[in-house]
Parts: sequence; structure tokens; C-alpha cells
Amino acid sequence: MIAEVNRQLTERSDGWMVARWWMTVVDGHTPAGLIDTDPEALRVRAAAFAG
Repeated sequence: MIAEVNRQLTERSDGWMVARWWMTVVDGHTPAGLIDTDPEALRVRAAAFAG
């Protein structure tokens, strides 16, 4: 799942923006924090970022 999210994100932006995205807190959670707790929310957030 992480590889798929990274692929999706890097198609739309550069590597630094993707790295920053993984660490950005939204609604009290970073995307990295959602890997184990809410993978569906991670996918939704990645899709929204990738546009």
C-alpha cells in the first residue's frame, strides 16, 4: 500500500513534496500514522493530494 501511495503521489509532484506530505498533520494525524490505523483514510488523503 505504501508503494502504491508513493507512486500515485510522485506522479503529481516532486519527491520533496511527497516527503513533506507524509509528515503533514491534518485532523491530528500524519499520513504515516494512518498506515496501521486507517489505511482507507490514507488512500483517500493521497487521492485528494494527487488531485
